[in-house]
Amino acid sequence: MKLQEQKIIHQQQLLQSAIKIQHEERKHFAADLHDEIGGGISNILLSVESIKKEQAAPPEIISKSQHIRDQLNHLLQKVREISYNIMPPT
Repeated sequence: MKLQEQKIIHQQQLLQSAIKIQHEERKHFAADLHDEIGGGISNILLSVESIKKEQAAPPEIISKSQHIRDQLNHLLQKVREISYNIMPPT
């Protein structure tokens, strides 16, 4: 009887450890996704915005830069959604 109780306790400890490790991995992945990928997209957005603001930029360049900016904003929003779905803020 004691041996079975010890086995059950050991299995519960293993399960709790696995859950904790999975939680930490998800937290780390979500943070990397949000910070690294999101930050990189934000930097690209700033560069595209600077092109758009150049006085000598032809209208087609301004139009293309606006299209790129819209796509990047959409991508940035998706990265945020994915990272929050992986690890909702608490």
